[in-house]
Amino acid sequence: MVEALRELLPIFAAAYLLDCVMRVGPSEVLFSSAGGRRFRLCGPGFHLGGALPAARAYSAQRLPLLLAPQGAFVPQFPALFGAQLSSAECYRFAPYEEMEVAADEERLVLGDAGTLTLLCRQESARVAELLRKLARSSPPARGREIEGFLAARFDRELVASTAEQANAAYRPLERLGTTLFALLFVALPVAVYVPEPSPAPAAVLLAAAALNYTTLAVLAARAARRLRGHGIVAPRGAVAAICMFPPAAVHAAEGLGRHALAAFEPVAAAAQLLPREEVLRLARFELHAADHAAESGDAAWRAAWALRRHELLRLFGHAGIGIDEASAPPLRRDAAAHGYCVVCEAEFVQPLERCPECEAPLLRYT
Repeated sequence: MVEALRELLPIFAAAYLLDCVMRVGPSEVLFSSAGGRRFRLCGPGFHLGGALPAARAYSAQRLPLLLAPQGAFVPQFPALFGAQLSSAECYRFAPYEEMEVAADEERLVLGDAGTLTLLCRQESARVAELLRKLARSSPPARGREIEGFLAARFDRELVASTAEQANAAYRPLERLGTTLFALLFVALPVAVYVPEPSPAPAAVLLAAAALNYTTLAVLAARAARRLRGHGIVAPRGAVAAICMFPPAAVHAAEGLGRHALAAFEPVAAAAQLLPREEVLRLARFELHAADHAAESGDAAWRAAWALRRHELLRLFGHAGIGIDEASAPPLRRDAAAHGYCVVCEAEFVQPLERCPECEAPLLRYT
């Protein structure tokens, strides 16, 4: 048994590290923390999450649709970046009455208007239900429905309570995960790799790990089912992975809680999770996008952005961020720079009109 464990433990360790790698989709952002307290913002791509059981990760997605009382603006591309987010040419207008709305897992099918991919099937179903409701409502009632929907997506206090509710449910899994981590990757290697190891300690540790793992898997399934009743849903396949793959069970709290904040805008989650400087960077971009969008498009386009801007300013007020602070340029790093990109914050000495990377209009330092 000892010889078999000597061969299996390195494979388990490699599988555990591989399971810590998280993929972030093209229209998604990830808030990741190694210890559950200090979060960092991760963009699209692959990122190494926390390797310890106390790690946390929350995904969020900017609502792809722009909602106005007259109808919805649907993006014409799978993911929009930078200046595209506030460019009317990148969207297709669709009256609510003409939409054939259906939710197919994470896909939101809008008939001829196109198909969008949201973070999870619950979010897709939630937006589909809203669009059906808007199709049955009068324009004045639509405005109130949209305001209520956006108010919830930008509600910082609701972000905090939702995250705390998820953490409270997953905290026992964190403790069991810590014990499982200590058994599998600390105690068991010591018992196996010492000179002339005895099979007895390894057998006891294996039995303890098996009991811990079984308990953790049962509690993970119960926690996921309980939170589902509150609208907090684990990623698809997360519970199955925990029940079938012990390394995934070590950081079960991180895996199950990833979609806890799927119903919120990234800037609202950032206002609760990130340091103030990071929040200001996102606030600067969001405010600039809303102001830039208001300079073009028709009445419906401007109405959609006015509704979004209203909720942005309300969020900033609750976070203690004034509009002057949110719109102020970042600190100038190069004294010779004349302008900066509000998306990537690159500085430019040359008198360019747009950022070569983001295609966003450059702003001038004042």
